[in-house]
Amino acid sequence: MWLFGRPVAGLTYPTDQLIDTVRPAAERFDGPGRRGGQNPPTATATAEQTMAFFTWWTTQVNKVLAVATDPVNFADRNSNVCSPVKHWQYLASIERLFRDVAETLADTEYHETAQLRAAYDALDTLEGMRHGDFDTLVTCSRAARTLQNLRQDLPPDIAAVALPICQRAVDALEKVKDGFTRTGIYYTPTGLAGLPGKKGPMNKTWDQATSLYLRRDRNSAHSFLKMDEWEKALLFSHNGTLPRGIAALAFLDLLDLVARPDQIAAKLC
Repeated sequence: MWLFGRPVAGLTYPTDQLIDTVRPAAERFDGPGRRGGQNPPTATATAEQTMAFFTWWTTQVNKVLAVATDPVNFADRNSNVCSPVKHWQYLASIERLFRDVAETLADTEYHETAQLRAAYDALDTLEGMRHGDFDTLVTCSRAARTLQNLRQDLPPDIAAVALPICQRAVDALEKVKDGFTRTGIYYTPTGLAGLPGKKGPMNKTWDQATSLYLRRDRNSAHSFLKMDEWEKALLFSHNGTLPRGIAALAFLDLLDLVARPDQIAAKLC
């Protein structure tokens, strides 16, 4: 039963809104969902830990903005005079980064494609701000190191709130390789082998294959046309689904930036 404009108690996703009837039926994401109270997080933060996190977050964001709004950090290298254009460009980038990450957190599994697009945008923004190129940011080993560093550096109360979503992102990134067809001609236990390259067959580790696949998925916003042979082979070797939680990579990298605001000043120098 549908009641127009009014949710009916007891109904569960995806039948509680009429718009579901026109949404794409094919699932783009796999893994356990969390809507409707299903598969809730195993670890939950206390009210005290949540308050400590938001206090810490506000303090750290203030430090980030202190660097980003200081005209001294945006002096022209030749004249040593502040460049208003450069300063505005950076402030606009900071705003875009926070907005994109907020979108990945605010959108639920009901809008997973929008989450992923916002995450890709955030990673592109970080690349433009010289905080790591896109390919590196979506590399499994690099994401795991970032998470481990945060686990070591963050106070326990802060980690209890912030790191579960980061762990989910790292786990999801690691599972991207599970989408590659095991019976495919390029599949090996350690990665993809024999991809057609201009200078001969190419081998890619799972770290590399995962990163390259996500880059092509991000680039698909410009269509799948005009791809090299190895890019086609890479895409056709994967089933096209991604693990739920992968969009949280954007929050992982923003958290790393907020936790270490001195990185911003270093990149600007």
